[in-house]
Amino acid sequence: SWQFLGELPYRRVPLYSSVNWTCRTTPPGTNPPPSSLSSFPPSWESSLSHNQFSSPADLSSLLETSTTTLVAGCPNGGPVAAITLPLTPSTTPMATTELRIMTSHGRPLANLDFPPRGLLPSRMYTAADVQNVGFTNRMVLIVILRDGLCLTYNVDGSVVLPPFDIFPRSSEGGGSGGGGLTEVVESVVFDGGVAVLTERMECAIVELVE
Repeated sequence: SWQFLGELPYRRVPLYSSVNWTCRTTPPGTNPPPSSLSSFPPSWESSLSHNQFSSPADLSSLLETSTTTLVAGCPNGGPVAAITLPLTPSTTPMATTELRIMTSHGRPLANLDFPPRGLLPSRMYTAADVQNVGFTNRMVLIVILRDGLCLTYNVDGSVVLPPFDIFPRSSEGGGSGGGGLTEVVESVVFDGGVAVLTERMECAIVELVE
């Protein structure tokens, strides 16, 4: 298994032996499981294939019952985090979701319910409040909520820092849709922290230091 590249010897070491790249997880024509990356309701498969809907109400119903999944990976092939969210904030059946952290091979490291219990008693959060997730170069998972609340986790699911607001919050701000909220429209997790932009064109950078 050793090979030479010039004068340097290299050895091929198999990392994973049980990965079936060509294996389908679900039979053709069936729905993916709830833990898959994204899914559409069964009744809409035919409509999606033709990319047309009988009425605007049909399209609205599709958007309100569909989901999407945010996926973030650690640098250099580290763990992966995934969280399934409603495609639109108006998706009422999906009040809660699960934040999954796993190895790059898919072995689960942590499964966290979202919103966490006792997150902030004065605010009501749902799965639609998640704006973005990402890892720093120290493998700290950052979860940004639409109201600017920041959550941080280790790869084992333990909390790194207590939840904190990136922007000052007025006293009249409550939970989702509160009067004093400034919604985050864009966020980027970089090596040392996260940068966010709000709908009022306010920006902030949070650096996580030891």
